[in-house]
Amino acid sequence: MSHDADTTKPGLPHLPQPDLRLRQFTPADLDALLDMHADGRIRAFLLEDEDFTDRRTVQRFLIGLGAYYRRHPGLGFWALERQESRHTDESLQEAGLMDLLEEPSVQRLREPRWRLIGWYNVTPVPHDPVNVEAGARLHPSVWGSTVVSVVAEQVIRHALHDLGRPRLGLYCDPANRSALYRAAYLGFSAARETVHSGKPAIEMWIDTQRHESWLTLPHTTRKREAMHLCRSLLAQREDSLEQLA
Repeated sequence: MSHDADTTKPGLPHLPQPDLRLRQFTPADLDALLDMHADGRIRAFLLEDEDFTDRRTVQRFLIGLGAYYRRHPGLGFWALERQESRHTDESLQEAGLMDLLEEPSVQRLREPRWRLIGWYNVTPVPHDPVNVEAGARLHPSVWGSTVVSVVAEQVIRHALHDLGRPRLGLYCDPANRSALYRAAYLGFSAARETVHSGKPAIEMWIDTQRHESWLTLPHTTRKREAMHLCRSLLAQREDSLEQLA
């Protein structure tokens, strides 16, 4: 089923790279979402309790999103896809298909396809629905790549500038150090420990003023500031745990 016709609409973050896109989910994404969540690394640091390895849970999620998109323009969960080549001439030759198939069939096999590599979301904070939070679940194949920061930056811009929200929150598992660093590198600050969906979490925020000033900083400065924030936060957390011991 093609998603091009009606799932990439105004009101979603715009991605400048032609090989990446965000679009609304549809029920046709059921198997792709199940496949993604079958990887235990994706589920390791989730704050939510929904079992996305369960077919009925994912079906309910996807069906519910249709109404959610209509009620909350500009908000929601969006499928992140990357355009990838299906087959090269070399792979087709090795499989013996170049000589077996007619050129139109070979051409169809050469055509790139869109593959689900995760999701991003901007949704109301469950315990504070006046404010919104950003979130993401990404396939391990893109962890640590530029895809993470490139898409996240557009999601932040969408929330603060396109939607005009005064600030944007982010929550992550305290043990997920890579996510903490990535959030700090993107400009999220004011970190503190809290509870989200019944689990311990680190809460961070970014507002329009900080976002605009943060973008003027050199890459090296952002990295240094992000490392400082993460080290400070982790040190505070270790001190707290020692006091409880």
